[in-house]
Amino acid sequence: GMRIIQQERGFRFGMDAVLLADFANVDPKARVADFGTGTGILPLLLRGRGKGCTFDALEIQPEMADMARRTMTLNGVEAVIRVHNVPVQQAETVVAAGSVDAIVCNPPYGQRMMEQQSAQRLYAALGRHLKFANGWKKYIITSEPEFEHYYGRRADKKRKLYNGMIKCDYYMY
Repeated sequence: GMRIIQQERGFRFGMDAVLLADFANVDPKARVADFGTGTGILPLLLRGRGKGCTFDALEIQPEMADMARRTMTLNGVEAVIRVHNVPVQQAETVVAAGSVDAIVCNPPYGQRMMEQQSAQRLYAALGRHLKFANGWKKYIITSEPEFEHYYGRRADKKRKLYNGMIKCDYYMY
């Protein structure tokens, strides 16, 4: 089994990450980017399910990026799951256009991690910065009912689900 380093208090991965890893239709040979990796749980789960072969995990918070990096080393996967301490807005500095087949993203929800307006600004920035990712599959889960508006594009497919008591949507582009 895999081992995850995470804080006793503060952010810990939840069922939403498990569901996203399960739902994402990622080819076994795909190169995958995880925007906002947190603990690094998504790339670990995807790899464990045979979804994707190499991963670039981006995390803006230095302490979370360090924790995710240590988790990859602990599991012996640091060569295939590379953790980068960069914001999504600078993704192109570590993930070149055309170098990724799929993007997974479990951004913070207004209810869970930040105030709703900050989350909405994050979704808008994500949409602006993923315009270069045409042709890439994108899988995003969030509780924001107006996500598509802030992201700037309607999803190709959308599913409703619950993260505990929080109603969420799973967007597929």
